[in-house]
Amino acid sequence: MNHANLNLEHLRLFMALMETGALHRAATRQEMSQPAASRALAHLRETFGDKLFTKSGMGMVPTARAMALLPALREARDKLEAVLSPPRFDPRASERRFRLAVADNAFFVVVSPVIPEFLRQAPRAYLDVAPPGMAAVDDLRTGALDAAIVPQVELPPEFHRRKLFSAEFVCLMRKDHPLALATPEGKRPAMEEFARYRRLAIRFRWGAETLAMEKRALEPLNAGEPAIQTPYFLGVPHVLVDTDLVVVVPKPSAVRFMATLPLAIRPTPVPFSRFQPELVWHDRSQADPGMQWFRSLFCPARYA
Repeated sequence: MNHANLNLEHLRLFMALMETGALHRAATRQEMSQPAASRALAHLRETFGDKLFTKSGMGMVPTARAMALLPALREARDKLEAVLSPPRFDPRASERRFRLAVADNAFFVVVSPVIPEFLRQAPRAYLDVAPPGMAAVDDLRTGALDAAIVPQVELPPEFHRRKLFSAEFVCLMRKDHPLALATPEGKRPAMEEFARYRRLAIRFRWGAETLAMEKRALEPLNAGEPAIQTPYFLGVPHVLVDTDLVVVVPKPSAVRFMATLPLAIRPTPVPFSRFQPELVWHDRSQADPGMQWFRSLFCPARYA
């Protein structure tokens, strides 16, 4: 046997000859010219040291060697086609488990609007949501996480990002808070007035970085340490209702909190960078059709 290399074209021609019994018909099926089909057949014959197909009347019939090779070459063709074919993803049939890291606030504001569409398009798929943490970057690299939603953060060069929306930061407090009563709606509180009240600060980990919602907003005030620090958003409004604490949060979160509790929004004492949550993922999943579908659910237009 001559162990010359076989490629997918050779295997497909072999199968076409088995099914059509004629070289010209096999060539037409494979969209090959007659000379190219003849060269491919010659290559097959040289490889296996056998004629494989002999003339019979107006066509060709397989030899005993060709019949013996048929199961193995069919399997080889099918496997090679599967490897070389572009990957596809059918959300309706998929039972895939998608893994997303988000803070509880992002689940509330960003993920919850997506879930109905996720369930509609992929009724058999799963979504696991976990908080971001110190290992988030490594988990995205290894595939333990598929994606994450975080505010703008520094990312290694092999990561991708998509901005979802942009919103201002605001101060949130109880509706009858002295600062709310002293500051007309839509007006910025005076810095010295704002600094009179103790604060609740939201801070959570992203890899080695601690993300502090209020940090850039309050740097000009030199306001000191917050009275309370927490990584959890969703318990914050209930604390505010019963205290004189003030918290700096993205406006979409504040608006949702106000819908259910007696709270008030005021602009921050000084303007600062806007809240811009991003969907981030590692390059390892950039071309994955399942992840391309999943990321498409978080299109910026959904939050416009």
